[in-house]
Amino acid sequence: MSRLSVHGNWATWNDWSICSVTCANGTVTRLRTCTDPAPVNGGNKCSGVDTEVNTCSFDPCPGTFFKSGIAVLSYIIIMIVIIKQQQQHLHHQHHPLLYFAIINKIARNIILFFSFSISSSVVP
Repeated sequence: MSRLSVHGNWATWNDWSICSVTCANGTVTRLRTCTDPAPVNGGNKCSGVDTEVNTCSFDPCPGTFFKSGIAVLSYIIIMIVIIKQQQQHLHHQHHPLLYFAIINKIARNIILFFSFSISSSVVP
C-alpha cells in the first residue's frame, strides 16, 4: 500500500496583533500556519514567510514635544536677551555690520537648535 504525499498549504493569516506601544511608533505582527493542509508523507512544506510585521504610529508620547518645546523656547528667550544687549552695545559703538553678523549667527543657531530638537523628539 502506497502512501500519498500531501503538500503543505498556508492557512489564512491571523488578525494583526495589538501595537507594541501606546504612543510614538511601534510594530504589529500577524502569523499564519502551514496547516491547510499540513504536509504529510514527505509532502513539501509551505514556502514563504509565516510572520508579517508592520508599523503602527500614534501621537508622540506625552511630554516629548513639551520638553523639546520648552528647550527651544528657553533658548530663544536667552538669545533675545543677548541680542538686546548686543544691539545696545554695538549701536552705541557704531558697528552695525558686526551687529548684523551676530544677529545672523544667532538666527542660524536658533534654526539648527530648533530642527535638532524637533527631530530628536520624534525618535522613540
